[in-house]
Parts: sequence; structure tokens; C-alpha cells
Amino acid sequence: MKADLMGSELANAYVLGLVSGLQSKNLTKKDYAQLIESKDLREVLSYLDSTQYRQVARTNPAGGVKAFDEAISAAFQKAYGEATSYLPEADQQMLQTLFKGMWDLQNIKAIARSIYLKNQGMPTMAFFGALSHKTLDEALKAQDLRDFGKNLPEDYSTMVLKASDSKTLFEFEEKLEKQFLNMMLSKTKSDVKDYVNTLVDSLNIRVYLICKLNEVDDIAPHTMAGGYHLSGILDKLIREDIQSFIKGLANTPYQKAVSQAAEGGDMSHIHLLDAGLAKAIVDDVKYRSMLHPLSLNTVIYYLKTKEIEALNVRSIIFGKAYQLSNEDISGLIS
Repeated sequence: MKADLMGSELANAYVLGLVSGLQSKNLTKKDYAQLIESKDLREVLSYLDSTQYRQVARTNPAGGVKAFDEAISAAFQKAYGEATSYLPEADQQMLQTLFKGMWDLQNIKAIARSIYLKNQGMPTMAFFGALSHKTLDEALKAQDLRDFGKNLPEDYSTMVLKASDSKTLFEFEEKLEKQFLNMMLSKTKSDVKDYVNTLVDSLNIRVYLICKLNEVDDIAPHTMAGGYHLSGILDKLIREDIQSFIKGLANTPYQKAVSQAAEGGDMSHIHLLDAGLAKAIVDDVKYRSMLHPLSLNTVIYYLKTKEIEALNVRSIIFGKAYQLSNEDISGLIS
């Protein structure tokens, strides 16, 4: 019987049991160690053949990046379907909107960077989002942001075109992400909306730090209302210096990420902020899933771990294909 026909609590209890079983199939630290220590790509694929990435293992390396991306994408989509198919239809739709949207956002930002930096080699991945390989390949040929935006689906086209007058890449990404998060907030509720609001926190922290490091005094116009952990305290925090701002994050999951990113006193550590905030958000939804195991937080956490795992598998495969050292490959693993 589908969960649409069950009571919500009974449906979520069933899904919790299902997700717990699926989590037991995740790659372990031992698996990662074995994969990284494999002598070459062939050995990596041989190891993956005994895991849920069997389809990836049987991909012909002659097909290149696209073939492996398609196989890894299929593995993730299978895991996604297994975890969500028994949820009520409204919950399925919210999660699909969120996860596909987040993936599309990353690809749109990657293409925008290639346009700003005049580098057509900027990587995109038609991994799970609505934007196909064909759409992304065509987008990479765009001469400017308006040309790029015109060829996207309507919602994304509107976002890109509204942000296309930006003078800097930072300004473009800020405008784009605000529009995207507002769209997500309008299409989600309850636990999923709470998760989106942690993404609002992340945006505001990133904006604050970049403004401070670039000596921008008026930070408020760059921030976004709402948030989860920072709701109600952001206005005060953004008026503080960096060290006071970090202290003000003491009761949130974000303090460590901001502290590490601010150590250099310049933009050289900003990549640490993005990675640190992403980890903090996943850890936070894990904590909420433990507090409320029958909530959608449990499914969101599982899907985020599968997404990270799929990207790790991709990093290992391409690391071995390009003969990176084991140390370098380890550095790519989240």
C-alpha cells in the first residue's frame, strides 16, 4: 500500500525503517580507503562491482566523463527513488523540487563563472537536476549572461536575466541565489522549508564575510531575510567585526566553518567556508533527524549523504583516471 493511502505518521514510520535499511548499504570508511588505495581505475571499478555502484563499475572507460556521470547519476536516482517513493505525493514533490533545484543552481553558477572568467572549460554535471547534458553543453557556448539566460527553462531564465546586469561574479551569484532560495521557500513547508532556511543562513554568512574581507561597510542590503539559526540575530551580527561575528555564532552549527575561513584575513580561505558550511548544514539536519526520526529530516539527511557519496565515487574514478596521487584523491573526498 502506498504511503499516500496511509496516515502520515504511519507512512513516515515505514519510510524511517526503509531509509535505515538503505543507509546500511552506504560506503564505509573502509570502502573509501580500499578505493583510494587501488592501484588504478580498473581496480577501483572491480571493487565497485560488489557495491550498489555495479552499473558504474560496468561502464566502459572509453565513454569518458559523460558515460561515468550518467552511470553515477543513475545510481543516485535509484537511491533517491528508493528513499522517497513511499512518501506522500506532496512530500515527494517538495524533495524533488529542492534536490533537482539545488543541482541546477550549481550548474548555472558554474556556467556563469565560465562566462565571467572567459573559460569555457568550467565543469558542469548533468547529474540529477532538470538541466540535461545537451542544455548545459549549449549553455557553455553562450557569449554573455543574457544569451545564456534566454535558453534556460522559464524559472531559471527569469532568475539569470534579472541578475545579468551584475558588474561582478559575486553580485551575480548573490542575486541568483536569493531568487532561487525565495522560490524554494515558496514551494516548500515544514522540515523541507527549515532545511532551505539553513541555506539562507549559509548565504548570509558568506555574504557577510565576503563584504567584510572586501571592506564593504553596508552589508544589510546584501543579506536575505529569514533563515533558521540566524533568524532574529542576523541584523545585530552583521554590524559586528569578524571576531565578534564568530563569537555570536557560538550557539549555531556554523562557528567552526566561519572561524577557519576567516583565519587568512583575505579571500584565500573562502573555499573553506563553502565546504565548512555545507558540512555544518548536513550535520545539523542529521541532528534534527535524530531528535525527530519520523520527520522528513531523516530522508533529507539520507539523500544528502547519498549525494556526497556519489560525488566521492566520481572524484575517485576521475582521480585514478587522471593518475592523481592517493593523497590528492583523499583531498577531494568529503
